[in-house]
Amino acid sequence: MDWGAIELGGRPVTEAEEMLQQAERTAREADVAIVAVGLNQDWESEGYDRDSMKLPGKSDELVQRVLAANPRTVVILRSGTPVELPWVDHCQTLLQGHYGGNQFGNGMADVIFGARNPSGRLSVTYPHKYQHNPAFYNWGHEGNKTMYGEGVFVGYKHYDAADREVMFPFGHGLSYHSSVISDVEIQPLKTTSSIANTPVAILSFMVQNAGKVGGRKSVQIYVARSGGIGRFPEKELRDFIKVEQLDGGCW
Repeated sequence: MDWGAIELGGRPVTEAEEMLQQAERTAREADVAIVAVGLNQDWESEGYDRDSMKLPGKSDELVQRVLAANPRTVVILRSGTPVELPWVDHCQTLLQGHYGGNQFGNGMADVIFGARNPSGRLSVTYPHKYQHNPAFYNWGHEGNKTMYGEGVFVGYKHYDAADREVMFPFGHGLSYHSSVISDVEIQPLKTTSSIANTPVAILSFMVQNAGKVGGRKSVQIYVARSGGIGRFPEKELRDFIKVEQLDGGCW
């Protein structure tokens, strides 16, 4: 005899408008409101495309109504890819947490309450709308397939070449402290790398924590070719390094 199993679940039936009104009331009564929205494996994954760049359901309406009820609102975004954020100009604090695993909530709480100073940087570009995405121009030509027509102008390189204003650029990120980079020196070396005889150089610099809060600094190093517009990207990320804990006011 073969055995099988089935999993059943249930939840209370609640009208969306009732839940939105409850969120408004809660936000209005709070000193600071926190609202979390985003995607999950039901909306994005490997091997298939999303239908749009919008947040699912009434997520945008939820954020807009909570922001209207309490401007002192922290919005937590959980997604692996960019989404449209029509309310972003009215949002004072936005945290992108991506998919942080089972400690995601604790990590966000540490950042919000100041136990941790964030130092992450975006690995993608956030456009203002999906029509600005480089893949948009090559979508749906044959059988709803995307033709990779961007060439070398992928991601941030496309937005640079198109001189397109974006919502949040590749590499963007904020911290509770400010940093100063100085004494930048480039020392060319006589050797070249094995990749198309690429020149090699040593870059050195000093990093100062100009704030009062200890934190880390993510330094990004970009290179550009003379005459790069047209054949080559305007700039390319060549390397990056995270300078470890710097106390406030220290080098």
